[in-house]
Amino acid sequence: MKLDLTEGASASDPVDSGSTWTVGLNGKVTAFTFELDGNRYSSDPSISDDGARYAFRWAKIGWVGADGTSSGNKFHMDGMLYKVVQAQDVVTGDLNGVLKDLTEDTLSFDTNGVENTTEVFSFTLASCDENGTVTPGGVSIPLTATVTSENKGGSVVVNIKDEEEKTVELVPGYYIITENLAGDQDNAWETPAAVRVNTNGTVKFQDEDKTVDNTLETYTLSYNAGDGTGAPTNSTHKYNEKTSVSADEPTQEGYEFQGWGSDKDGDVDYQPNAPIQIKGNVELVAVWEKVLTENLSIEKTVKLLNGETLEDTPTEGVKVNDTLQYNVTVTNNGTAVRDVVVTDIMFPNDGTGVTVTSNKETTPSVNWNVGSATITSELAKDESVTFTYT
Repeated sequence: MKLDLTEGASASDPVDSGSTWTVGLNGKVTAFTFELDGNRYSSDPSISDDGARYAFRWAKIGWVGADGTSSGNKFHMDGMLYKVVQAQDVVTGDLNGVLKDLTEDTLSFDTNGVENTTEVFSFTLASCDENGTVTPGGVSIPLTATVTSENKGGSVVVNIKDEEEKTVELVPGYYIITENLAGDQDNAWETPAAVRVNTNGTVKFQDEDKTVDNTLETYTLSYNAGDGTGAPTNSTHKYNEKTSVSADEPTQEGYEFQGWGSDKDGDVDYQPNAPIQIKGNVELVAVWEKVLTENLSIEKTVKLLNGETLEDTPTEGVKVNDTLQYNVTVTNNGTAVRDVVVTDIMFPNDGTGVTVTSNKETTPSVNWNVGSATITSELAKDESVTFTYT
């Protein structure tokens, strides 16, 4: 009796006259030839009508008489007849189509940023239950799928990785195909969902999605202008792809754009149009420098110190032994200035007796030279510093 594993199968009629089989001492059917529905199925492929080798799993053996009782003389066997399929038969046949959708319009990029024309993917074909749970100790066969993108048409060739696995028998049942991604490939490709199949000599899909669909991972190159405006538009790239930093430059009032940094440490790593290779999501941060526009005004005053009171100098002039206070105030009316040098013959060479005040939060330090003073910190707009010598 034959039981077909395809969906909706039912028991067959009894085998026809001329069928033979041998049952070993362990109860296994070791050799047989069945005549069934006008076809011949045999454990010897040279005898089978289709040249395939068949196997038989018996469920019950007994003696049944014509009257339906065990006292009769008719040998009766119930079991399942199936075609013996080796792993290589399935791989070179239906699985080639299963993995066909691996081909992309373009493949991934190698570590040098060159587009691959060939990509080799690793899979495992494993026996499982009807829910897709891998069977412990069951069949586990490593597969490779070599994908080419010649002329963007592409081709897929599936092989069993280890030669000794080619002759493994895939008995009727459930199997699951999972992809193994590691290293650069794991970064370059998304992991597709597993595909479940069953087989009785041909692959029959258990899920509506009948393909392993490999999709390239994509990564974003983005730009952070900080307090500036006009950051370039983000772009999307594949792993290891070589591209260029945008030619567009952001702007910020009072600052000059210096380039792009790969972090916020203030160092410039890239200039516009510079080459860059994508290894993951990248954010480039704008590096700015203040525009130092010098627009200084200097005010000098001389006052008469009368006790602790400062007075305007008399119109008739000053007298011997009068105490005078000399003030020089430097104010920046521009955007910012880094160094201010004040030179005046009234200043002593070492700055002795000269006090320095400022409307800055911190009074700038001063270096003294012959007849001059250099402010060593910058003055922002509207900041001033005053030198007073009495």
